[in-house]
This record gives sequence, structure tokens and C-alpha cells, in this order.
Amino acid sequence: MVRKLMKYEFAFYFKRLLPLGLLVLGTALLNRILQFFEADNTPYRIIFGSSVVLLVIAILASIIGTLVIAVGRFYKNIFSNEGYLTMSLPASSEQHIAAKLTAALVCSVLVGVFALLGVSIATSGEVFAELVKAFVFLMKNVIWKAFGGHTVLYIVWVILALCTASVKVLLVCYTCICIGQLAKKNRIVLAVVCYFGYYFICQILGTVFIIIMTLAVQSDLIEQIMKFIGEHLTGCIHAGFVFVILWNLIFSAVYFLISNRIIKRKLNLE
Repeated sequence: MVRKLMKYEFAFYFKRLLPLGLLVLGTALLNRILQFFEADNTPYRIIFGSSVVLLVIAILASIIGTLVIAVGRFYKNIFSNEGYLTMSLPASSEQHIAAKLTAALVCSVLVGVFALLGVSIATSGEVFAELVKAFVFLMKNVIWKAFGGHTVLYIVWVILALCTASVKVLLVCYTCICIGQLAKKNRIVLAVVCYFGYYFICQILGTVFIIIMTLAVQSDLIEQIMKFIGEHLTGCIHAGFVFVILWNLIFSAVYFLISNRIIKRKLNLE
């Protein structure tokens, strides 16, 4: 049953995200074609600049659209009229959440690939060659020279951190939607309020942390910590990535459990 759920979810996302991916590639191709007619005049600059803006808008639209589709899919498939059919399937609420989360994450990666392909198409030629040279130089003469073999592991850490952060963002949205469904009316409004309340609290905590660090920056403890980090930079970078990944996983697990409990115990279909 899990395989069927995953198949349905991927089919749903693919059908809706493919046009966004093609839009990115189309605007990138348009930008590249215009480069062949390069001219030193105002009309060309306006047209070429517009194509660059369109490419940026297309990439942003694909990224935001992925999140909107993921959130909309979760809401409609679980809490709208579709929920009666969805919850009648021989699958647990955990499996429903996991299937939607996995499909959304994989499709987010595909959208990222489309964005990179779009940028590659738009910058192909001398610009792309220079970008590649700059990247190789940076990796070889700066990063690899500084960290050696640890660089590969750092790349793995970055990928894992991005993936776990994406999972946490999706689960935050899922949780807010689930909490919103506890209301008898104005459920979507409550879900939106929950999300902005969550965002507001995070901003307050972040501001408090910055203030504390600013006030403590002159203390001997902070100075000792910075000295320790400077002396053990490689290990501290590993530890920092591990901390971020564990942080994302822990909060993702909490949000998953909250969403699952509401769906399982307090499902309130429209």
C-alpha cells in the first residue's frame, strides 16, 4: 500500500511541477537565444534585462510553487472532501504523512535541478566556462587546501542539512494545518495564524540570542570559545553541521508526531 501511495503522490507532483520546470528551461533558453543577437543599444538591453528578470521570476515561482502545491496537497487530500476517501484506504496516518513528505522532498530536489539547468543554459558559453573555472579554483586552491579530505564530508553535511531543513519546513506547515483543523470554523485562518505565530516566536528567540551574544562578546568565556574554535576549526565545523542536522531532525520528529496525533485522534473533515 505504501508503494501505491508513493506512486500516486509522485504522479500528482510530477503533473503539476513539470510545467514549472519547463517554464524555467523555456525562459533560460529565451535568455540564451537573445545573447546571440547581442547589440549595444537600449532596446536590446531592455529586452535582455527583461529575459533575465523572467528567468529569476520563473525560478522563484517554481520554488514557491513547490511549497504551495505541497501544502495544498496535504490539506485537500487529508482534510477536505477527499479526506473521506483518503482515510478509507488501508494505510496508517503515519504512512500518509510520510508519503506526502517524501514526494514533496524529492520533487523539491527536482525543482532545484531544473533551476540549475536553467542557470546553466542561460550562462552557457564563455560566462559558464568562467563560472566553472572560478568554482574549480575555489574548491582546489581555497577550500580543499584548507580542509583537505574533509571537504567531501562537508558537502555531504550541507546536503543533509538542506534536506532536513526542507523536511522541517514542510512539517511545520503540515502541523499548522492540522492545528487549524481543530477549530469548528475559520480553520484555514487559524492555520495561518499558527504559522505566523510560530514565525514570530522564532524571530523573537533569534533576536534574544543575538542580543545575548552581543552582550557576551567581550566576556572571557566567549573569547575562550572563539580561541578553541580557531584551534579546532575542522572538528568544530563537523560538530556544527551535526548539531544543525540533529536540531532539524528532532523538531521534525516533534512536528510529525503532533500532525500524526491530530490526524489519528482528532480528524475533523469538512
